[in-house]
Amino acid sequence: MDKYVKKYAIVWLTLIVMYHVVIFFVPQPWLSGEKLNQNFWIGYGVVWLALAGQFLCVLAAGKYRKLEQIFLRIPLITTSYRALIVTIAAATICMFVPMIPVWVTIIVCVLALGFSVISVVYAQTAGDVVSDTEQKIKENTYFIRQLTADAEGVVRKSKDDNTKKISKEVYEAVRYSNLMSNAQLSELETQIRLAFEEYSAAVEMNNEKTVSLAKELVDLLEERNRKCKLMK
Repeated sequence: MDKYVKKYAIVWLTLIVMYHVVIFFVPQPWLSGEKLNQNFWIGYGVVWLALAGQFLCVLAAGKYRKLEQIFLRIPLITTSYRALIVTIAAATICMFVPMIPVWVTIIVCVLALGFSVISVVYAQTAGDVVSDTEQKIKENTYFIRQLTADAEGVVRKSKDDNTKKISKEVYEAVRYSNLMSNAQLSELETQIRLAFEEYSAAVEMNNEKTVSLAKELVDLLEERNRKCKLMK
C-alpha cells in the first residue's frame, strides 16, 4: 500500500500546484489588489484544511496491509474525495465572488468542513465496526476450525479401514459442530481438546481404545452443540 500512497502524494502535490496556478496566475479582475479580501483568504484556508484532511485519510487507509482491511477502507477514501470536492467547490465560490458577505462565507465554509468531517468519521467508524466484527467472528470460530483441521489430519493418519471409518465419523462430527464459541464454553472446549489429543494418539498408535475414545469425543461435541443452541 505504501507505493500507492507515494504515487497519490505526487498526484496530490500536482493538483495543489495546478489549483494555485489557476487562482493566482490566471487573470481575474476580482483577484487583483484589494480584491484579495477576507472572503478569499477564508476560502483559501478552508481549501488547505480540506486538502490536508483528505491526504490524512489516504495515509490512514495506507497503514493497513491485509487485503480485507484495505477493502474496508475504500469507503473512507471515496467519501474523503467527495467531501474534498464539495469543500473546495464551496470555498472557491466564496473566494471568487467578493460581493458575498463575510459571514456567509464563514457559514458556508464551516458547513462544508463539518459535512466533510462527519462523513469521513462515519466512513471510518463503519469500517472499524465491520473490521472488529470480523475479527471477533474469527476468534470465536477458531476452536472448531482448528479442531476440524486436526481431525482431517487424523483421518490421513489412520492405518486401517476400521480406524479410518471411525476417524471419518469423528471428522464429520467436528466439521458440522456449531462454529461459534464463547467464554461459557471454555471449560467444555478444554475437555474436548484433551479428549481429542487422547483420541488422536490412540489412532496414531492403532490402540484398541480408539473406538471408546472416539465415542467420548463425539459425546462431548454433542453436549457442546446442545449448549450452543440453548445460548442462542
